[in-house]
Amino acid sequence: MSTELGRVRGLGSAKEGAHHWWQQKVTAGTNLLLMVWLMASIALLPGFDYSTVRMWLSSGWVAVPMILLIVSVFTHFRLGLQTVIEDYQHDSSRV
Repeated sequence: MSTELGRVRGLGSAKEGAHHWWQQKVTAGTNLLLMVWLMASIALLPGFDYSTVRMWLSSGWVAVPMILLIVSVFTHFRLGLQTVIEDYQHDSSRV
């Protein structure tokens, strides 16, 4: 079993690629929708001073989408970073 096939045998797909890909697409879509909401909401504010923005953010109708946006962005970032690490890390034991 010293052939190339022998070294590869048993090291097939982890069966997680489709789920990971789907999660990235869902988080990308939610990021897009929530960022459009954020930009439109900020553009419609009557003023951009601290007290106006603070009052706007204290509303439950704004706080919940903001929390969802933060969770979605960081989840998407984690998934992307995981992909980069898995695809581009160099394993010195397989040289």
